[in-house]
Amino acid sequence: MHNHLVRLVAFSFVAGLSATHVPAQVGGTLPAFIRLQTNSPGTMQNGSANINGNLITGRVGVGGVTPIFPLAFPNVLGDKAVFWSHNQLLYGIGVQANLLQIYADTPSSSIAFGTGSSTTFAEAMRITGGGNVGIGTTNPGKTLDVNGEARFASSTLTYGTEAAARAGMFGLDAKIEVDGRTSFRGLFLGPTGDVNASLQFMGTLNDVGNFATGGFSRESNSVSRMFATVKNFVEVNPDDLSTDITYASIEGPEAAMYTRGTGRLANGRATIQLPSHFRALAQEGTLTVVLTPGSFSSKGLAYQDKGLGGITVGELGDGKGNYRFDWEVKAVRKRFRDYQVLRPWTERLTTDANRAVAWTDRVTSFQKDQQIQSRP
Repeated sequence: MHNHLVRLVAFSFVAGLSATHVPAQVGGTLPAFIRLQTNSPGTMQNGSANINGNLITGRVGVGGVTPIFPLAFPNVLGDKAVFWSHNQLLYGIGVQANLLQIYADTPSSSIAFGTGSSTTFAEAMRITGGGNVGIGTTNPGKTLDVNGEARFASSTLTYGTEAAARAGMFGLDAKIEVDGRTSFRGLFLGPTGDVNASLQFMGTLNDVGNFATGGFSRESNSVSRMFATVKNFVEVNPDDLSTDITYASIEGPEAAMYTRGTGRLANGRATIQLPSHFRALAQEGTLTVVLTPGSFSSKGLAYQDKGLGGITVGELGDGKGNYRFDWEVKAVRKRFRDYQVLRPWTERLTTDANRAVAWTDRVTSFQKDQQIQSRP
């Protein structure tokens, strides 16, 4: 490698005086020093800074630092580099305890990340001075505003406090908006001042976004309710994999349950013993019984006594048949024996719903549904 002579010129600017310069020479591996100061050349003075450069390794140290990296700053907290300033408002980089700072001048400014150069910049992400993060958008309107698809490696949402959870994805008043319309909301309370103001809901909304059309409600510390226009189960059709089998639930005006089984008559008599899990939840006095004989020679079946302690079954006409029979027993769940069928229409309104607008939308939707149902 040839030994070349590099000549650096150090300028010293003094207010009211023309600039003077003092040459500094570096040959081979010798270091070079450029001194920037506010007074004339001489000994180090306040307000001056040394830039130490090793021309072989290309490292620069600011403030008397011996550089071990291409660019090194002193180990002190504060501003490190300013790229633009106006009236003490800065675009720059700073360091505080356990914190790297990248800042713009005012809350209305932003910090952008992308590719290219300053004049041919392709922006990928920006952080506004107000704290909003935009990915694929230059004007993020929310804390996180993504224009495009998002992928989450974890399905777990963790919150440090109850308040944070209430504000999270499934927290109080959390929303999913599509084209400016709220289509899903996390937990929200019933309308303020309404009899159901303490109820908490989560679910899908109508087109206007003010009324829950399906989801879950938390009605007390130990009671939650699922509601929908229709409830289904869906299975792949094993006979035609291009279709699904969708069955709808049978509904009724009570919170009921059933159990069923098969018994056998002996000399025309039998006793049905209900399972313990059924007896534990069923309300006594609400049982209904269905009996189906398993013999063409049967004279018919009836029950004599019924209760959670057992159901006595006999063949009609004092028959003495010996054959199998199927049985089904339904009962109201004792915890919900006072189940409320008719409920206020305002129960499923969102917290911030305008009642007049919601009522108009409700009537309009009902009229459309009536027209569809009246079609031949």
